Amino acid sequence: MFDRFTENAIKAIELAQKETICLGHNLVGTEMILLGLIGEGTNIAAKAFESMGIGLNDARVEVDNKLYMILGYSYPKRKKAIGKCSGIVEVEIPFTSNAKRIIEMSIEEAQKHVPRLDLSRHSYIGTEHLLISLLLPNGGGLAIDVLEELGVDPSNILQASVATIYCML
Repeated sequence: MFDRFTENAIKAIELAQKETICLGHNLVGTEMILLGLIGEGTNIAAKAFESMGIGLNDARVEVDNKLYMILGYSYPKRKKAIGKCSGIVEVEIPFTSNAKRIIEMSIEEAQKHVPRLDLSRHSYIGTEHLLISLLLPNGGGLAIDVLEELGVDPSNILQASVATIYCML
């Protein structure tokens, strides 16, 4: 499934799995994909969030708060580990249905942006496609809530991301 994903997109997914483990969960949700995109650090999403003053630790805290509100319990070990979580994910962690949909939508987004004359140039799925899929109205789930709590308007990031992709064509 991930054979067309760029190295950075794969790293973002791996980081999402790592964040899931650090939070004590057994499913990767859209909020974890968001953390993976921010945590990867070199992609369009990370740079956009950085320019808005949003870092990985801020997003982690907000994800933790949202999950606490939804699930009704906190992650005391996680709160101590914020900013210190490390290690390699050695097991494959399954995705929620929303997160699976984001991955499928990113493949569709990449296909939309294939230039008519150069089919090879955008035959990959990059972090920008994951980000756009997260930000679409039928996409992000909890990730959208997290962004809004952080003071980010997802539609502004969506427009900027699409414009960036077209500049790359």
